[in-house]
Amino acid sequence: MKYPGRSVPGLYPWYVAVVLALFFALSFTDRQIIELLVEPVKSTLALSDVKVNLLGSLALIYSTKLTQNYTFTARVSDSYTGPSTDQAYYFGIPPPSYSIVNAHAGLSGDKWTATLFVDNITNKVTWNTANNTQFQFNIPQLVRISTNQPRTFGTQINYRF
Repeated sequence: MKYPGRSVPGLYPWYVAVVLALFFALSFTDRQIIELLVEPVKSTLALSDVKVNLLGSLALIYSTKLTQNYTFTARVSDSYTGPSTDQAYYFGIPPPSYSIVNAHAGLSGDKWTATLFVDNITNKVTWNTANNTQFQFNIPQLVRISTNQPRTFGTQINYRF
């Protein structure tokens, strides 16, 4: 087998094998470090195994070529966040779980893309955090709730030079 631009072609497959083994070892080490951090994060945030895992998203994408130069793409996505406990607030107001649905539809040519989008289609108001002001005293009678972005319509146009 010939490798263009390689002075010792017999060593190239070994080079690839060593690089892949190195990446495998690094990814295994990274996974081990993250696994060691799960327990401290769970105990700090007072989370159970179920609450740690209750984040998810689902997306459905449809793409079709309309003509030789134009492609239509549509995407509907849903992001789910499970219930949580806000640790910044002494009185522990638990924000409930929520799900946000977004939709995008776009037309693209050779060098450009035009997209219409709607974020938070159902216009759901969710509690993201309660009393997230860490630098002041929290008063039990005054509860500050941070919410998500309301329904947003928009367009995006990109051109590649």
